[in-house]
Amino acid sequence: MNEKDEALKIAIEAMQTCDLGTETWSVVDIALAINACKEALEQPAQEPVAWIKDWADGSKELVPDNYDGSYPVYTHHAQPLSDVELSNIFIRPDVNGDATRFARAIEQAHGIGVKDA
Repeated sequence: MNEKDEALKIAIEAMQTCDLGTETWSVVDIALAINACKEALEQPAQEPVAWIKDWADGSKELVPDNYDGSYPVYTHHAQPLSDVELSNIFIRPDVNGDATRFARAIEQAHGIGVKDA
């Protein structure tokens, strides 16, 4: 079991045994927190896509397996931008309501696309 799973299980147990008469959390707060923890536990563990090996000369090498002294590389899953983030991009002076520049700015926010809009 990884640290995330262990922490979530401890949090769920603490919330399930919480005495509402002495705590400041409401029943709704606790139910929401428990459900969020349970949903997080149901997510599969992410597997590394490769490993990086640090060599004695200071160089680094991408290696396909976990060699002695290597560390994992994971993919990054882009998250949707919030309405506020989208609004802030739309009103930026360099975007100024232009649809193409808006789309390019959203791509940049996700680390993809061309540099200049």
